[in-house]
Amino acid sequence: MKEELLDSIDLRLLVKTTQEPVRIPTQNPPGSEKGCAEYIHGKLTEWGVESEMVLDPFPQRPQVAAAQVLRKNAARVSGVSTEPFGMLASADVRNFIKDAGIPAVTFGPGDLKQPHTFNESIEIQQIPDCAKILLLSMGELL
Repeated sequence: MKEELLDSIDLRLLVKTTQEPVRIPTQNPPGSEKGCAEYIHGKLTEWGVESEMVLDPFPQRPQVAAAQVLRKNAARVSGVSTEPFGMLASADVRNFIKDAGIPAVTFGPGDLKQPHTFNESIEIQQIPDCAKILLLSMGELL
């Protein structure tokens, strides 16, 4: 049965179908996954698989709102780029989100070119800047 199923898969269709969602902009934050969700829902419907989008992606979920406020205040205080980006790394914040269901974001001073490396350091000015950013953000979020 398993071999029959594998033999029935059109590899070109499989590759195309998995490439398409990757090409859809789903930057998070701000939480713009709706286009990807609609694509997947449409493909499932096209293939005769019953599916329902039970909840529109919610851009104001707590961690997205917090990230937006932190980004705004980081730009205001430090003038650094606050554009979101991805990187190959792991952070404990995933445990708060996935294991405990606690909304969380990763934020703090330092250069992402040297986290957890020998002689990791931050610039002194980043300490009061980070404190100001956190205080301003808490004032808006709480």
